[in-house]
Amino acid sequence: SDRKQAEQQLELQAVITRNMAEGICLVRADNGVIVYANPKFETMFGYNLGELNGKHVSIVNYADEHISAEDVNQAIRREIIQHGEATYEVHNIKKDGTPFWCRATASVFDHPEYGTVLVAIQQDITEHKQAEDLIKASLKEKEVLLKEIHHRVKNNLQIVTSLLQMQARRTKEPQAIEVLRDSRNRIASIALVHEKLYRSQDLANIDFGQYIPDLTTHLFDTYNVRSTAVNLTIDVENIYLEIDRAIPCGLIINELVSNSLKYAF
Repeated sequence: SDRKQAEQQLELQAVITRNMAEGICLVRADNGVIVYANPKFETMFGYNLGELNGKHVSIVNYADEHISAEDVNQAIRREIIQHGEATYEVHNIKKDGTPFWCRATASVFDHPEYGTVLVAIQQDITEHKQAEDLIKASLKEKEVLLKEIHHRVKNNLQIVTSLLQMQARRTKEPQAIEVLRDSRNRIASIALVHEKLYRSQDLANIDFGQYIPDLTTHLFDTYNVRSTAVNLTIDVENIYLEIDRAIPCGLIINELVSNSLKYAF
């Protein structure tokens, strides 16, 4: 009969719900009371079978000094009710006080006995979150290391330019002085790339629009060219270049500006 088929269908749905790998709970929308939690949900949170029924759902939400469990739960329920459904990550807490993370999918529907209810399917993603944290920590360490490398390379190149400058002061031959000065400027243009990367949030690309004015200012100082004698106008967009492109481009600009300052004025 139709009634028997309906009963069999309900029993089948109950069996599926009880044996799902994800935790499922039904919560009354009006007061936040749990009316059903499947065995996976209760064991995931460390409760005995049936122990969560009648409890306020905020009992499973993690709280800290900044926000209470009730406030966390109210915000989640408000979001679900407002949009009809929601997918989110939530910081939960087990019965023994152990915090853990879940990914949840929730929706709203009308129940014949409880009225409007929220059904939430939750899956423990703590290991995934821990792996994410490890990756973030590893990337942070690599970022710090890369910054240190750029800093050391810049410092070492500045030492080389200082040595070349000292050598130029000891040399009487004009041609040798010119060669040393050109070499010093080329090295300085490379060092400036590493300095920009060291000070930048982006350790892979350099803002060449900021690099060019700094490089040309250095060259003007090197050749003792006053801004009143030569007016330099720079019209360049904020283009970002990787270090493999920034260094040769910097050297090209160094040569062009150096030759202009040496031979055109």
